[in-house]
Amino acid sequence: MSALRKIKGVSPDAKYAFVAPGGAEWQRTGTSARVLRSAPSGMDQVYRPETEDMAQTRVAGPPAASLGVERVTRCYGTVAAVDDVSFSVAPGEIAALVGHSGSGKSTLLRLIAGLEPLDSGRITIGGREVATPKGGVPPEKRGVGMMFQDYALFPHLTAIRNVMFGLRSMRAAEAREVAVRALARVGLAERAEDYPHMLSGGEQQRVALARALVPRPGILLMDEPFSNLDRRTRILVREDTFAVLREAGTTVILVTHDQDDAMRMADRIVMMQAGRIVQGGSGQDLCHKPATLQVARFFAEWNEVPGVSRNGVVSTPAGDFPAPSLREGEAAVVCIRPSGISFGDAGRAGRIVSRHFLGETEMIHLAVAGLDQPLRVIAPPGSGPATGAPVSFTVDRDEVFVFPAG
Repeated sequence: MSALRKIKGVSPDAKYAFVAPGGAEWQRTGTSARVLRSAPSGMDQVYRPETEDMAQTRVAGPPAASLGVERVTRCYGTVAAVDDVSFSVAPGEIAALVGHSGSGKSTLLRLIAGLEPLDSGRITIGGREVATPKGGVPPEKRGVGMMFQDYALFPHLTAIRNVMFGLRSMRAAEAREVAVRALARVGLAERAEDYPHMLSGGEQQRVALARALVPRPGILLMDEPFSNLDRRTRILVREDTFAVLREAGTTVILVTHDQDDAMRMADRIVMMQAGRIVQGGSGQDLCHKPATLQVARFFAEWNEVPGVSRNGVVSTPAGDFPAPSLREGEAAVVCIRPSGISFGDAGRAGRIVSRHFLGETEMIHLAVAGLDQPLRVIAPPGSGPATGAPVSFTVDRDEVFVFPAG
């Protein structure tokens, strides 16, 4: 067991227990800390305090606030970046705005923050009107915090000074104590006096999170907060960020183009396209009940088979599928989940042309007469005959969606 080590800047009466997922474990008592288990080399560690001490890391401020966006439009010339958008977020809810680049999600975030004027509509925070086309409440008076994609840390300030920047209304000694506890909450008590360039990407992200949360904003706006992190660090930091936000009870609007971030963090997801909301709901709703072809493509991978609607049915070489909402003769796209195809003794004929081991599953490419591209099949390793062999397959109708082409 390692010797006791002092943590700079932490008050003697504070107690913490830090645990890194797969990493080091620390126990904090008095003015020292004890390493219970060392972390693997190179692990970007994330530490969590005991729940009973969470209140010590918080600053008196407004409670989590609701958000109302009512028929909001923002144009640049003749282009509507945000076009008649309406949605609401309950206090303490985490909502994700998703969509491809240019969909309007970041513009909408700036409108909520007060960094852009409205052309029409209104925005309310906690029931208070903060933005209309006639003007609005200044950004610094909206009770809103913001985390930027590049973290926006001040390079000339240490980690603790960056966090204290949001506590300028407090006495210096009190602000420092609060900032130290906030850094301890995200596992950076020992890095308090380090400058941003001395921190890893994951550590910089956690400093930015601590700085955004210490003033207790009514709403926290997060713009692509994990996009600059490598995959391994991203998973760890995202999980810890989610835990911090849940414990703080903060209302959060998360902007991301990564469906995995949205599915893992958000209570509700709002997908935007060309400045409009195309669908909103839980991750399960958008993944299993996509309203449009674009939503389906964003949240999952599909086999897309073209066809034409005839008598309410789209017939393809992979099967015949109901399409009651399509017009007669309308071009269609049949979306088939790779996991919705299974092999058996009966069904349509195909031939396995390749298979790739993916760990817990296997990707099989299935050639079918009449299709330009093989169907992709996700199955347990070893499923079906060997490569090159003929096979019969069926498609689960519950794993198929038919949309108008385009």
